[in-house]
Amino acid sequence: MIILLDSGVLGALSNPNESEINARLEQWLFNKIKWGSLITSQVCKYEVKRSLLKIQSKGINKLADLEELIDFIPIVDRDIEIACELWVKSITEGIQVAPERDINFDIILCAQWQRLQEENPGRKVIIATTNLRHLRRFAEAELWENL
Repeated sequence: MIILLDSGVLGALSNPNESEINARLEQWLFNKIKWGSLITSQVCKYEVKRSLLKIQSKGINKLADLEELIDFIPIVDRDIEIACELWVKSITEGIQVAPERDINFDIILCAQWQRLQEENPGRKVIIATTNLRHLRRFAEAELWENL
């Protein structure tokens, strides 16, 4: 199984504050690293890092540490092609998830999920998230704690 972390999970893992949920999430992370492929997207890094920089959070250091544990996959041409198709599909089906002028990071992540599915036949690829709403329309996604 390949688990693709979304920005919600990556952001929570970058949170420098101690809490029960953060401790559970970190334990989950290390358990998943032991037995499978755990990756995230450069686009998720962008979303999380810009937020951490804006508030001058110490989470920047945690995010940097995560880069030693998790592969951050780049956006490739195939992702853009798929994302364009998904974006048009969302508009024509009336399930627009962001204003048309915005870059829709969820659509890009779903495109990356689709490409990973194509490149890894026979392996399950699933997005680990904190919010299923937008992702489940175009990808297989599950709340992180259910994986």
